[in-house]
Formats: sequence, structure tokens, C-alpha cells
Amino acid sequence: MTDTDAAARRTEFAVLSALAHGAGEQGAAIAAAVPPALRDLDEERGQQGAQTHGITRRSPS
Repeated sequence: MTDTDAAARRTEFAVLSALAHGAGEQGAAIAAAVPPALRDLDEERGQQGAQTHGITRRSPS
């Protein structure tokens, strides 16, 4: 998944895609699509994911 719009719609899949294919030919392009998707992740969805995986989220300083 190298399209930033697609990554924003399916953020979890984009992260998994970067982990699974990061060392491949398209690794850099796949990894580059993830940060904009994470930056735009809405707070509620991010909080749900964090709770599901036992992650404590910190507020930006």
C-alpha cells in the first residue's frame, strides 16, 4: 500500500503492510504512506486501538 489516501482509510492495514513488506522493493514507498495516515488518525479511533493493544498514549507536548 503506497497510496497515502488508501493508507488513511485503512490505517491498520497500512501499518501491517509496512511491517510485512518494508524490506522489499517497495518498502520505502510503503513506509512513506504510513506517517501521514497516523498523523490524521482521529483521537477516538486512536484511543480505541491503544486500549485494545494495552498502549498508553501521551498527549503531544
